[in-house]
Parts: sequence; C-alpha cells; structure tokens
Amino acid sequence: QTCALPISWGFNQYGALGNLTSGNLNYFISSPVLVSGPAGTSWSMVSAGSSHSLGLTTTGALYAWGLNSSGQLGINSQTTVSSPVLVSAPAGTSWTMIASGAGGIFSVGLTTTNVLYAWGGNTAAQLGNLSLVGVSSPVLVSAPAGVTWTFIFSGQSHTLALTNLGVLYAWGLGTSGQIGNNATLSISSPVLVSGPTGMSWSIIGAGCNSSYAINTNGVLYSWGSNNLGVMGVPSGTTQKSSPVLVSAPAGLSWYAVAGFSHAMGISA
Repeated sequence: QTCALPISWGFNQYGALGNLTSGNLNYFISSPVLVSGPAGTSWSMVSAGSSHSLGLTTTGALYAWGLNSSGQLGINSQTTVSSPVLVSAPAGTSWTMIASGAGGIFSVGLTTTNVLYAWGGNTAAQLGNLSLVGVSSPVLVSAPAGVTWTFIFSGQSHTLALTNLGVLYAWGLGTSGQIGNNATLSISSPVLVSGPTGMSWSIIGAGCNSSYAINTNGVLYSWGSNNLGVMGVPSGTTQKSSPVLVSAPAGLSWYAVAGFSHAMGISA
C-alpha cells in the first residue's frame, strides 16, 4: 500500500513543520521536507495554524505538532513538540475533519459520528463550550439539540460550522461582525448566521476576521471585517455583521472559497 506522506515548509520556530527540528537555527525552511510521522502512516487531511499543525490519517487518527503554549495541540499538556503526537481524544474517537485556528491558539475537530470538539486557547470564546477557559484536550462544542455537523472552518478566533440541512452556525470572536448574527459581540456557543430567509448553504470559509459562505445555488456571500478589501465588496465598507453578496461578475457559480488577509474563490 502506498502511503500519502505529509510535506511541509516555511516558518519552523516552534516545530510546526513536524520534521523534528525547531528553534533559532531553523526559523525557515524554504523547500518541502517530510513530516516525521509514525512509520507507515497514510494521511488524508492536514490543517496549518500560524505555529501549529494538525494531521488526520486514513484510519481517522488525529495528530498534532508545533507550538502548544495554549494547549492547541490537544495532547493534555502545554508542551511544544516538533513531530506528530496523538491528540488526547476520548477513547474510540475517529475523526473526519479538522481546522486549526488561523490565530494559532485553538483547534477544532469533527468526528465520524458528527460530534464537534475544540481545544486550546479560549480568550474569545472560540471553543464554543459556554466558557472562556482554555483547555489542553478536546471538549465538546455546545451544539444545539439534534444538530448534525458536516463541515467546519476556522478563522483567527472564530469558527463556522455547517449542518447536514445546510444551516450555518458560528461562534467565537465577533467584534468585527464575523459571527454573522447581526451583532458585534463574541459568542461562546454556536448561533445561527443571519443569512437571507430560507438560505441553504453548501460551502464555508473563513479569513482572519471575516467569513464566507456559498449557498446551494453557487452564490458567494461574505461578512465580518473588510480590512484590506477581503470581503470582496465595494470600497468604503468597513465591516458587515450579516452576509452580503460578494461583488463578483454576473453569472459566476462558486464552489470553493478561503481567505486570511486576502481571499480566493473557485468558480465553475
């Protein structure tokens, strides 16, 4: 069996590249290097925060490495590591999707049973567990009753999560309107994004303090901070606290979007 090998490059001060090196002599690696994962491991998904990384194997095991000062690795400690270690999940947990907060202090994971966990720093309620206390191992996100999660995406200090019915929730830092609930307050558990009436969403993305979503008709919306023009709306807009149409050429149908200090999308 051919293994899918994780490759990384770039800033490595805290071992975020997972190649057993870190520190002042290894700030930057400008070409791809192998991540030092367990022998024979085959990987299916990776997610990079600012100084830590998550890796999901084809068997549903979740590993983390890099900076861990806020417990963002989820290994039941705050020890920084330079190669993959297993996330301290409840026994029998199998993961299907991961998101490492772009701000670098928290992580989110979705299990194969559609249960959502978060861990790490929680200064802006980004763990979604009705608390502001950080944790170093996964805790349940306080989901509304009966919700089945299918997709997650994290920004700097907020997270978006999509249900199987196309309903969109968000939580965490909201001071720029990035939660999308017509407010500019931080929220410590998932709340509905205030989209147009009857809207059904299919794809989500997040920037630093902005959010993006594509509906089932392929129409792209954004909200939150418009610093540097990342919302893709006419100049003069500073922020929006609920979804607005991205100013795209007429007739485009979108199927992917992501951002941080800039945004990109793929159209059909």
